[in-house]
Amino acid sequence: MAKFKEILSLNKVNKCYGDLQALENISFSVGKGEIVALIGNNGSGKTTTIRSICHLLKYDTGNIHFDGQEVTEPGPYLKKIGVVLEGSRNCHWRLNPIQNAKYFAGLKGYNNSKIKQRIQYFIEILGLNKYQNMEVGKLSTGNRQKTALLCSLIFEPKLTLLDEPTLGLDIETTEALKNAILKQVANEGTSLLITSHNMDFIDKICDRVIVIEQGKIVFNDTLEKLKNRLYKYELNIVESKQTYEHLQTQLKGYEADLSLDFNCRDATTSIKFNDTNIALSALSYLHNKNIHIQELSMHTCSMEKAYVELLRDNKL
Repeated sequence: MAKFKEILSLNKVNKCYGDLQALENISFSVGKGEIVALIGNNGSGKTTTIRSICHLLKYDTGNIHFDGQEVTEPGPYLKKIGVVLEGSRNCHWRLNPIQNAKYFAGLKGYNNSKIKQRIQYFIEILGLNKYQNMEVGKLSTGNRQKTALLCSLIFEPKLTLLDEPTLGLDIETTEALKNAILKQVANEGTSLLITSHNMDFIDKICDRVIVIEQGKIVFNDTLEKLKNRLYKYELNIVESKQTYEHLQTQLKGYEADLSLDFNCRDATTSIKFNDTNIALSALSYLHNKNIHIQELSMHTCSMEKAYVELLRDNKL
């Protein structure tokens, strides 16, 4: 995380709706050229966080800095931010996609000649060619979402906030969007804060993930560290309770990266671990003891599974 200079930072931001604490001491930063995921269950506080950054709602306490300056109310800094709100609410439904793009680009100081080429580029990327002259209100949900993305990506924002950007998009368009975002980050150094339930999209595109649950941040680190909370290898053996106890003793030095579970019903011991050295130690011990190995498997931990396990652990 240290390699990115901050473009956005939130410090102890709180927001209540009556007796409901929607955000509680929310603190995190987004670096220049960094793609960060903000994920959580429905009602966890994701959209409230995005709206607070945009000053679409007023948070109660705390502070937000953009590009080194504290922002206390809507102002010129918003011209440097691209936003897609859930439900395609950042475009006019009586205008067509091109008119929407020109209108919002104009609000941010871009004239038609400068933005024309970028509009056509994203029209192609998002597959809006056939619909570029139709009123947005008459488009499908997916094509309205594409128009919202068009309006947020065509200029050169320092920060883009994408609230459920893949909502209503097909697989092909989602892949094209991923490639367009990565290209924009590489070429222009744009930073992105993305909220999404599409864990596969998050897994492929983000540098870091922030997990918010009931208004609190419960995880803020790289995707790799989130996945490493789970185990890559699983070894199953069929033996006695005594064997299980011997294994606990033999592998005692690896507790930080090891999980053993004994199932009394079928006398199965399941050993889970991440480190290859642990796997070799376990296999060597079992071989020397002539213990039958029922199964040895390697698992690729998905983003979705890691996320679900994190939330489960935080509720225990």
